[in-house]
Amino acid sequence: MGTEHRRGNRQAICTVETVRSPLSSSLRFIPPRRARWGLTVYGLVFVGQGFGKALDPNGYMAALDAFHVLKPAALGALSLGALGLGWTVLELLAGVAMLYGGLARAPAKQLTLAGVMLALGMSCAYLALDVGAYARHLPIENCTCFGVYLRQRLSWFVILQESAVIVLVGWLFTTVMQWRSLDNVVRTIRARSLSVA
Repeated sequence: MGTEHRRGNRQAICTVETVRSPLSSSLRFIPPRRARWGLTVYGLVFVGQGFGKALDPNGYMAALDAFHVLKPAALGALSLGALGLGWTVLELLAGVAMLYGGLARAPAKQLTLAGVMLALGMSCAYLALDVGAYARHLPIENCTCFGVYLRQRLSWFVILQESAVIVLVGWLFTTVMQWRSLDNVVRTIRARSLSVA
């Protein structure tokens, strides 16, 4: 039984070693399965939101204008367009970074964490935008989550959805923060194999 256990540990070490890459193994991590699922699902959601806005930027600008975010004449339509473009790009970046964290064999923690933090910040900003518009009783026909697609009328249900997204992305943040580097995993496996031997 001891021989089988040592063989299993050696195989585990080999498995970990195979995911090494030019990027230092101290910067690469093996995410838990739940974190992989969460990162993949929310990565797809944010990429979908970004693409929805990018496919019809004019429709997105018109829907965003209904929130009365940038009304002063000094800011004008150009600033609204810059806001919409920047928001679209950031959503796509956040989604791609989370997809990378969910799908790569041993993703870099810093890149994945940057995507999660970006998604968390944008979700909080969207919640503030929705709550502000809801409190002002603005007749928002499209919450603009996916641009002009999958439109939803602004209501308490949309605010509840955005709050749930913040909670779940916050959970992803705490989970990613606890990832162990490949070096730590290798050291743990080797220490266990030596203690059994």
